[in-house]
Amino acid sequence: MSAFSTAYAGCYDVLYREKDYESECAFLLEAFTRHSPRRVESVLDLGCGTGGHAIPLARSGLTVVGVDRAPQMLEVARAKAKAAGVESRTLFQEGDLQTFAAGKKFDAVVCLFAVLSYQTSHQALLDSLLNMKRHLNPGGLLICDFWYGPSVLTQPPADRFKIIEESGVRIIRLSHPVLNTRENMVTIEYRLFEIQGSEIKSEATETHAIRYFFTPEINFLFAQAGLVMRDFHPSFRPGQPVTPNDWTVMAVASPAENHP
Repeated sequence: MSAFSTAYAGCYDVLYREKDYESECAFLLEAFTRHSPRRVESVLDLGCGTGGHAIPLARSGLTVVGVDRAPQMLEVARAKAKAAGVESRTLFQEGDLQTFAAGKKFDAVVCLFAVLSYQTSHQALLDSLLNMKRHLNPGGLLICDFWYGPSVLTQPPADRFKIIEESGVRIIRLSHPVLNTRENMVTIEYRLFEIQGSEIKSEATETHAIRYFFTPEINFLFAQAGLVMRDFHPSFRPGQPVTPNDWTVMAVASPAENHP
């Protein structure tokens, strides 16, 4: 089964309920102020999932377009935006990082939670970066994160399980990763179980192929896309050096034509 099926979308927010989207969005707002020469009023959120970043950004007064290739995730995002009272400031559309066309430009583009790592070839990554750049206003800012190669190799992924109780239902996720150092990729098979009492209500399996990157190739591909790196640090921790303990790292960039 392909990544982010209906089953996965249905329990996504429960599985990641410990993720602090509010503080991550506070970081984004501060980064917009620190790095952008213009006031950021509009944001394109690529790989928006269920709106975890889009909705807090909209609550802060920004206009946000969220894009995801999983329609089931977008349905959840729209319902959450309506419940949060930011329906008028958000628009959620189905699309792919490489080909999505909004028909307008934005002050900032964000691509978070390692969505960039789902682009598993150089060409896919380059096409995605070029598309992000096309959607930036002059002086616009790109913020994205991805899996960091040195960390993946020094702390190889291992089998894991996660059990969460929610409204009398137990959700179990089993993760089985396979590391492919030849392709710089980890393929993860997820098995999801929804259990109520002693009954298995639903069961699903899906596979995620995730690419990890090293600094030289990221710098090269960003340059090929006409993007200048403004900052590079552990995800959501500016001012700190990147180390092999950082599974995800964050790049802040802007179009090269904005720099002398």
